[in-house]
Amino acid sequence: MSQPRVSLCLIARNEERDIGDCIRSALPACDEVVVADTGSTDRTREIAAALGAKIIHFPWCDDFAAARNASLDAATGDWALILDCDERLSPEAARHIREAVADRRAVAFRLDVVSDVGGGVQQCTPIVRLFRRVPEIRYVRRIHESVGEAVVEYARKHGLGTERICGPAYHSGYEPTRFQSLGKRERNLRLHQKTVEDRPNDAYAWYRYGDELRAVDARRSEEALDRAWSLYAAMDPQRRSDHVYGPEIVTLRAFLQLKKRDFGRALQILEEGERVAGVSPNFVYVRAIALSEARRFEEALACFVTLRSLEGEQFETPMQPRITTSIACAGAGSCCEQLGRLEEAERWLRQAIELDPEHVHSTRLLARVLGRLGRGLEGERILVGWLKRHSNDGEAWAIAGKLALQRGASREAVQRLSIALCAPDAPDWAHEELSMAQAAQGNFVGALSAAEKVKSAHRRAELERAIAAVRT
Repeated sequence: MSQPRVSLCLIARNEERDIGDCIRSALPACDEVVVADTGSTDRTREIAAALGAKIIHFPWCDDFAAARNASLDAATGDWALILDCDERLSPEAARHIREAVADRRAVAFRLDVVSDVGGGVQQCTPIVRLFRRVPEIRYVRRIHESVGEAVVEYARKHGLGTERICGPAYHSGYEPTRFQSLGKRERNLRLHQKTVEDRPNDAYAWYRYGDELRAVDARRSEEALDRAWSLYAAMDPQRRSDHVYGPEIVTLRAFLQLKKRDFGRALQILEEGERVAGVSPNFVYVRAIALSEARRFEEALACFVTLRSLEGEQFETPMQPRITTSIACAGAGSCCEQLGRLEEAERWLRQAIELDPEHVHSTRLLARVLGRLGRGLEGERILVGWLKRHSNDGEAWAIAGKLALQRGASREAVQRLSIALCAPDAPDWAHEELSMAQAAQGNFVGALSAAEKVKSAHRRAELERAIAAVRT
């Protein structure tokens, strides 16, 4: 039998920056390239054509699904490989695709799409991106278009399965500065609104709309996500099992309650979510945060330890980045510090930093823990190394100043605390420490001036009494 043919199907508009690299990354995996161009005014079409792509012109109609389906209709391969122009297929994935399409037991394959979301954080989401090019499998929804439902129905009808591709694709389009510069937020919200108007009973459409709204309108986001959950929970259990986004709805709803500091409601949402959608590592993560914020540190610690044990396990739904590695360790360390278990806190925090040397919370907290253990100078050395790389970290400067004051180095303390208070993230308590450092140097005018900037009237009064005591 001949090798099945693969068609790379793209939609594009003014993608001259990315489309060449995207196509080149996928050429080892495909036999033809089809580009549905929706109105480019730059060199997108010329670049794609030079790489052998077939170009079709598709007038933009505020519908990504329609554009995707036009590219499928123009293709001739047995399988369709779907990428966005700002994605790159890894060599490992390209090799595996050639093997995957020879599997007669599969209808589709999920590809791990790794997105750069800023701050050095990457998020991995498994998405159906390779499937048999048959008339029954077509995209739906104007935005966050998907073939998921069609793939499930076709698989069930023909006794086929869905597998996973080894190797990722890398996506750059959601890096924050680029996302905003392209105006994607406004476009996305407009298309989401149209989608839920087209499909008012579509739980997935409401979920994606609620997720997008989180950045601009918490109230409307909560309403959309509540609607998504009501529709999802009302599904037949068999149908729910085909839709793996249920835990994501729960997670986002609980996060919104955390922002409102309604920890009890967040925990209720998680309990209901587990009953309906099953267990998710994201639930453990959000529960750990809620319990920590509610000062239930023993219970929160148990959740963080559980998260750490899940490293390396595969889950259908995406996890919050790093929750099983550095975040789990940092959370456990923070809980131990609150519980007074300082040696245990130190071990967890050092593990967090080993996993992620740029984890700011762990670095700051480790220095504070070392100060409480009587090893403040060691904590200072850690912060000095950190501040060489992150000189604008006001809180780190403040902690370094506090540790210097604890060992009686008031001059160093004043210098560090003064630098801290020039940073936008300076903690309010830095004014208190600077006030005491100034007093220790005999600068009582400066001490009183720093005390006046403390927000709490009670703390200001305490500082003024302490300064008077030092002065006498």
